[in-house]
Amino acid sequence: MAADDPDVRARAAGYASRVDTLTASCLYHPDLAAVLVRPDGITAWAADAGAQASTAGLAEALEEWFGVPVCGCGDAGLIYRAPD
Repeated sequence: MAADDPDVRARAAGYASRVDTLTASCLYHPDLAAVLVRPDGITAWAADAGAQASTAGLAEALEEWFGVPVCGCGDAGLIYRAPD
């Protein structure tokens, strides 16, 4: 995942063991603020710099491709799960 937005990075924090985050820029798409690339190289989610990044859409893409996030609150055994 490439992102410089603290909200986007915070949303991805629960996936630190499965998703690498970095800050980068794209010469061909300078308005691109953040992108989540699936393991197969396909873009799973992206956000423009001019628009408010939809962290809800990011959360859905992260969970679909990388499972449930692990809590980053100090208890490595705690996992967030959606209610049944």
